[in-house]
Amino acid sequence: MPGKTLTTSVDENTALFVEENSRIEGWSSSQTLAAALALYVRLPPEARRAFRVVEAYGNREDQIRTVGAVTRALLNGEYEVARRKLASRLDIATAIDDEDALLAVADRMVKDFGP
Repeated sequence: MPGKTLTTSVDENTALFVEENSRIEGWSSSQTLAAALALYVRLPPEARRAFRVVEAYGNREDQIRTVGAVTRALLNGEYEVARRKLASRLDIATAIDDEDALLAVADRMVKDFGP
């Protein structure tokens, strides 16, 4: 599906962040902005308001702490998705109650997920 073009202006610091992050991730600036916007608009209104308050009135430490908390929440979400995906791919229906069963599961994991 073709995208819709939106136009915006940002301050010089934000432009530098977008350019640097895009370069590091191998994305265009447009892709980086689209991903950032997609996250922001999916936040509930209370979270967007809180973000604007921290940005407008918080000091640098408040902003760093807030970004750290958001980062931890996202990484926890990624971990949970990966854990569920791995568990479903292993499909262990029976308990691992002896060393042979454990070795069989480990062997299957290496074959499924190894290099």
